[in-house]
Amino acid sequence: VDFAATMISKVPDNLYGIHLGDDAPVLLLNQEHPLRQQELTLDTLLLYPFASITTGGDKDSFFDTELNRQHKQRRIAYEVPFYNSAFNALTRTELLLIVPRHIAMKACEYYPLSWCELPVERIPEYHYYLLWHGIHQHDRAHRWLREMIADLMYRSIFSPKGMAEFAGILS
Repeated sequence: VDFAATMISKVPDNLYGIHLGDDAPVLLLNQEHPLRQQELTLDTLLLYPFASITTGGDKDSFFDTELNRQHKQRRIAYEVPFYNSAFNALTRTELLLIVPRHIAMKACEYYPLSWCELPVERIPEYHYYLLWHGIHQHDRAHRWLREMIADLMYRSIFSPKGMAEFAGILS
């Protein structure tokens, strides 16, 4: 493995990385969802079922940890491996989904969805990196490739950095 694209809070020793952007989780829901007509509290949120993305890294376990701390639990009614499957389900149901803000913003451009901040105090920050092992740090061909990959990732429609510059709300 030459590269890993991941969310990580600190680059481990003997690895190097290019910072791809920062983000935070938000709640994604149907534009017609009943929650859009009322004050969003944790208790009202938990009246509805959730969808969960089963691949692509841990983006919502912080929410379950916070719920456990408060002796509460959510109901996950739909698990899928891909975002598009979850987005399609949200458009036709009252399911809720926790996703990174930049992904929620992009989903709202293509689906009849909206997003809002989560009503919890402990919201993590997501830090995205392209990582490589130290043995490749001074390899010129590797450097060229990682810069090309990082550039493509910056310009991706799902890039947190690209969305931050577009929206003017993220770092």
